[in-house]
Amino acid sequence: MAKDYRILVVVNSEIGPGFKLSGVDVVSPATSKEAEEIIEKEMQSDRYGIIILDENFLDKFSEKTKNEVLDSVVPLIVPVNLSRVSQESPEEYLENVVRRAVGFQIKVRA
Repeated sequence: MAKDYRILVVVNSEIGPGFKLSGVDVVSPATSKEAEEIIEKEMQSDRYGIIILDENFLDKFSEKTKNEVLDSVVPLIVPVNLSRVSQESPEEYLENVVRRAVGFQIKVRA
């Protein structure tokens, strides 16, 4: 029987409520250190198959944790810059995030 994994989103408290509406688990740490502790704990647990992580937290993680996050397969940890001001369209940004996470390019149609 296949394991039922959940999705966890680790973002700041301003963005968290929007994700909660989609039915995923949301944690809003106050600091990057707290976010790092949450990620380290959840990487050892067997609850989550995907963790969406605000890149602003990841940037301040220790190099060891940062490398573990980027190499993790289960849970798959997807760093997303939710506060970015970019010249990319939302579709291009999403395509780049997915390409980094799964290793190949997909096309997103609006």
